[in-house]
Order: sequence, then C-alpha cells, then structure tokens
Amino acid sequence: MKKCLLTIGLLALAISVQAQSGTTTLTDVSTVYVSEGSLFYSGGQIRTLGSGMMDIHGNAYVQGFAAPGGIIATRNADDTDNKMDGGNIVLRLNDPANYDTSTYGQLYLDGNIQANPGIVSKEYRTARHGNGNYFQQIAIPLHKNNIAVCPQN
Repeated sequence: MKKCLLTIGLLALAISVQAQSGTTTLTDVSTVYVSEGSLFYSGGQIRTLGSGMMDIHGNAYVQGFAAPGGIIATRNADDTDNKMDGGNIVLRLNDPANYDTSTYGQLYLDGNIQANPGIVSKEYRTARHGNGNYFQQIAIPLHKNNIAVCPQN
C-alpha cells in the first residue's frame, strides 16, 4: 500500500510540475483575470492571440526558460505576425476612484531575452503635472528584455 501511495504521489507531482512549465496561450476570445492579492505563475511563456487578454490586478510571475520568441508574446489572431497595438496584457489600477492610494497589478519577468517584442499595457490615472501632458512614473523589473509598455487610459 505504501509503495502504491508513493507511486501515485510522485506521479501527481510530475503532472503538477509539467502543468506549470511550458506556454500559457490565451486564444482570440479567452481572458485570464488575476485578482488583487493573488499570484499567477507561468513556468514558460505567456502568449496572447488576437483579442486574448490577461487582465492583471494582482501579481503575475513569468519564469521563461527556453520559450521560443521570448517570455511574453502578443500575436495576431492567426499567429502570423506580432500584434503591436497593446491591450492584451494589461496591468490594472485596482481603485480608480482613489488613484493616489490604489495599487496596480504587477508583472515580473524572469528568464531568457525577448526575441520578439511583447506589448504590456498599463492602466493609470494621475493628477496633471502642470499644463499640457500627463506624466506617469513607471518601474518594471526587467533586465535585458525587449518589452514595450503602452499607457492605457
């Protein structure tokens, strides 16, 4: 009985490890919502196709090992080219009415260098800094990654 339970336990662990590594693909109509205070982990790559979306209010950690194309990829619906207009991976403001004290979703990327551009959008609200343009401070923990960050109002 002990050998049987040990075998089942090792099999379950192997399946769990296998499920956490690889590519997480969000197809043209799918959405992943990461709620405030939670952690989404991917041991490979986050990849969106077309209007597939990752709505991040909490924390997302992507640990890419050998993902082809880089840690994140935003592609058009038929997966033939990079999608460069943003709106697929969005860091959200959690309390828009109280933007001075609100928290944002966070994205942490750890792993290989981006081979293709990935677009990350950030929703924000801030008081105007003088007349004219708005200025937003942003800090993303990236090192040697080719990531474009687009503001989203």
